[in-house]
Amino acid sequence: LIYECAMGTNYYVFMSHFGSSVLLAGPGVLLQTLLVAITGRYIFPYNWAWTESLLFGGILSATDPVAVIALLKELGVLPDLRVLIEAESMLNDGSAIVVYQLCHMVLVEPADVGTYTATGFRLVLGAPALGIAIYILCILWLSHTSDPIQTTMVTVASAYLSFFIAEGTSCGVSGVLTNVTLGLLMAGFGQTVIDTEEAAHMLHAVWGMIVYCADTLIFILAGSIIIQRGFLKVQGQGFPGETIFGASDFALTILLYFLLNVFRGIMVILCAPYLRAYGYGLQERVCSWSDFVKNMLVTTWGGLRGAVGLVLALAVSSDEQIRTTLANRPVDSERVYYFNERVLLHTSGIVVLTTLVRQIIFTIGDVMSLP
Repeated sequence: LIYECAMGTNYYVFMSHFGSSVLLAGPGVLLQTLLVAITGRYIFPYNWAWTESLLFGGILSATDPVAVIALLKELGVLPDLRVLIEAESMLNDGSAIVVYQLCHMVLVEPADVGTYTATGFRLVLGAPALGIAIYILCILWLSHTSDPIQTTMVTVASAYLSFFIAEGTSCGVSGVLTNVTLGLLMAGFGQTVIDTEEAAHMLHAVWGMIVYCADTLIFILAGSIIIQRGFLKVQGQGFPGETIFGASDFALTILLYFLLNVFRGIMVILCAPYLRAYGYGLQERVCSWSDFVKNMLVTTWGGLRGAVGLVLALAVSSDEQIRTTLANRPVDSERVYYFNERVLLHTSGIVVLTTLVRQIIFTIGDVMSLP
């Protein structure tokens, strides 16, 4: 999902927005993660510690590039602003997943601060180097073929191979940032070696199908696991005939949805002075104050949660290391805890509410625009 989004980005406009994107996706993500963690720690009645709350905050700070792009196309947003929000969404995922990985390490593999710091730098700084190396190999291959099938297979194989090398080997770097680097380089320079219209068309068609299937599969898995683990009766665990989720969990999900929009708005407001002074196409000399406010509202609305957050929530729901670690902690009630399942429920609920509210707003807008 992330590679396809990066490969379809306008590289040169992206570089113009790079500083603004890093601000939104770096300090902005950390701020949102902290605010969500405070919510999980002090508002949710689950007895979550800071580590679990920060892990939850990292998951919900990840926006979905596919959903964001779809929204911006429906809104008819100007290309410059669209690329800014797309770029922020892609880098945002890398930042949120690094936070997730660090919190996961703290939770299941306790170590000293030096180890966590070294791991964070390795995850962030090693990924671009690996992405560049794989990009060079791709270009060497693509420059010696004009076959559409080979061209498409090289891009698909490189996307999955880069993630596997990053996450599944001793490299130990961020697979998401590796994919972002590789995809952006392909968008900026790799297209020059794809010199036939047939190859470009096949590339677009195949990647569109892969993204559609992946998105659909993620939502199916999330729904199935929630039903299986949350709504089926809990047997043999001290709560016979009861389910994990209750009405309060759904009420908290609705509350969390509104809070996430508030947190996103706070983050955009704090970043607005920099964007006004240095943001490409947002400076005072080229953008009026009213247009700037509208652009900031669109930027706030562009923080959609989707498949990326669901993937992380699915990983938590099936993570036995987390389950075992938390099972050894003293809590008031096992039924109150169920961290893995509740993370998936709340994340899925936020994604559903995001999609539902967006569609309702667009439907109302279409009806009101009718003569």
